[in-house]
Amino acid sequence: MMIKAIYVDNWKISDKNIRHRDAFIEHVQKKNTNNNQRDLHTPEQTEEAIQKVFVVLRRHVSEGEMKDVLNMMPEEVQPLMT
Repeated sequence: MMIKAIYVDNWKISDKNIRHRDAFIEHVQKKNTNNNQRDLHTPEQTEEAIQKVFVVLRRHVSEGEMKDVLNMMPEEVQPLMT
């Protein structure tokens, strides 16, 4: 979902200057629409989806690249991705 958002929909985290964990989760949840239907109905579902995306990324991206991605994220958001 996040990969699609970034690469297909040109979604940029920096568009909203998100610095806080809850704001990040809320933003991902709001962006999760497909023909006016939402897959992620609660903040808990959204958090779980974010974590699963990063599990998949870790399988396919080098450790150094993952560190670079994490370092680009606000400190409060980073725990969602580890």
